[in-house]
Amino acid sequence: MKTAKGHVVQNRIMTCKKCGQQNRLYERTENGLYRCASCQTEMLDPFKSQRWLERMKGIARGKVLAGACGVGLLIYAICLQIHLGEVQRQKDSAAKEAGEGRLFIEKLQNAQREDQAQIKVLTIKVQQAQNELARAETLAAQARLAQDQLERRRQAIVQELVKMGISTDQAAAIINPTVPMSSSTQKMEDALLRHLPTDDRLTTGSVLVDQLRQYTGKGKLTLDNGLAEDACVKIVLNGQLMASFYVRSHEKFTYPSIPDGSFSVMYCTGYGWDARVRDFARGRHARRYDDPLTYSTRQVRDAVGVTTYTDVVTLTLHTVPFGTAKASDISLEEFDRY
Repeated sequence: MKTAKGHVVQNRIMTCKKCGQQNRLYERTENGLYRCASCQTEMLDPFKSQRWLERMKGIARGKVLAGACGVGLLIYAICLQIHLGEVQRQKDSAAKEAGEGRLFIEKLQNAQREDQAQIKVLTIKVQQAQNELARAETLAAQARLAQDQLERRRQAIVQELVKMGISTDQAAAIINPTVPMSSSTQKMEDALLRHLPTDDRLTTGSVLVDQLRQYTGKGKLTLDNGLAEDACVKIVLNGQLMASFYVRSHEKFTYPSIPDGSFSVMYCTGYGWDARVRDFARGRHARRYDDPLTYSTRQVRDAVGVTTYTDVVTLTLHTVPFGTAKASDISLEEFDRY
């Protein structure tokens, strides 16, 4: 072994396979061939395997280093993934809290709108109560006026009865139930308040006024008269008489062609039809149903097709068990107004 410029040069003693001469071979930095000094036969490079081994060691060290870097990068990627997952969870939590906050705000807004709607409904009810009070005062005034007119009419009837030869006491007892009546007077009144053979009576279903058929409505109204008197029925819409028809005692009639709307129904009962005034001659008594009749046409679509539904109402003039339609007395002047 010798040193060249501070670098240790490796040497080996190799025997020539051809001539058996031993040769000392020194490691070269450049590429070249080794030859026997005696026979010049080419010899194998004894340092080549050493250089290959050194190169393999370098490669191995590089792979170890690369593997270490890969493991480091893998650990970094795992840590980064964990961090990103934590960031995403925090983001989802913040979004959830924001959604809950928006939901709470929406609930508050809905509650505020409901409160405003209730206040509006209460305001409307107060206004309706005020209107009903004003209407009640108006009706009271009309009742007082009707009472005065009824009293004047009673006096006129008494005078007519006196002209017919009936005494004043008997006439007063007939038109005023508070005055005690004698048996003869009672018999006279009973005779007047019944259907006489000479009375004119329209047939059931005789239509006196008909303004509704032009609307071609589908609603129906059946009037069942179980009273002893005949009845004249009126259907009123917005203060205007739209239809009027006649129903005899213990008979019923169905009026068709009622359009959609809210109608008031009133009737007058009595005996003996007077064609001149289109009213009863005796025992007149007027009533009106408390609640208006509301008709509406509805269409429902199903698997078969479109089905149209209309309202069919039955009213009884006499009292029936479990009846829901209530009627109140009205003055004859109010009935005659339509």
